[in-house]
Amino acid sequence: PMSFVKNNETGTFQAVAMFGLEPGENLFIDGDKWTASFAPMATTRYPLGLVKHPEQDQFGIVIDEASPLVGEEGNALFENGEETDYLKRRKEALVSFIEFSQVTDAFTKFLADKELLVAQTLTVDIKGEKKDINGIYLIDEKKLNELSDADFLELRKRGYLAPIYSFLTSTHQVARLARLKAQQA
Repeated sequence: PMSFVKNNETGTFQAVAMFGLEPGENLFIDGDKWTASFAPMATTRYPLGLVKHPEQDQFGIVIDEASPLVGEEGNALFENGEETDYLKRRKEALVSFIEFSQVTDAFTKFLADKELLVAQTLTVDIKGEKKDINGIYLIDEKKLNELSDADFLELRKRGYLAPIYSFLTSTHQVARLARLKAQQA
C-alpha cells in the first residue's frame, strides 16, 4: 500500500510505500530475499546513492562501502580509470530516480495545497488482535469529489488522476500486510 507521511519539522509530505505494520518492519524480505513482485525504485539503487551539493544544484554519487553488496567480486565500477557500462547504467538509474522524486514531490505538494491529504488511523486484524497504524496520511476521497471543476481539470492536465486513484486503491493492500504478518507470526 501507498500512503503519505508528514515531516513534523518542515510540514511537507512524502509519498511512501508501506512494507510492514510496525516501524522498521519489512514483511517482503524473507532471509535475504525480496519476495514482493515489485521493487520500489529507491530499493534498487542501493548501495549507490546521490548526495546534493549544499551550495550548488549538483549531485554526487556515494557508495555504502559497508554494504555486503560491495566487494572484490561482481560488477566493476571502473576499468582502466574509466566508468564501466554497469556504472553508467546505474548513474542513469540514479538520475531517473531524482527526476521521478521531483515529479512525486510536485504531486504531493499539489495534493497538500488542495488539502486533499488527511491523517488516518488504519485498523487491521492480525489473528483476532486489532492493531492501529498511525502517522499516515491518505487522499481524502470525499474532498477529491468535492473539488471545483477547475481544480479537477487541473489534476487531469497535470496527469495526477491515475496516481491518485492508484493511491486510493492501494489502501486495500493493508489487509495483505496483515495476512503476511499473521503468516510470519
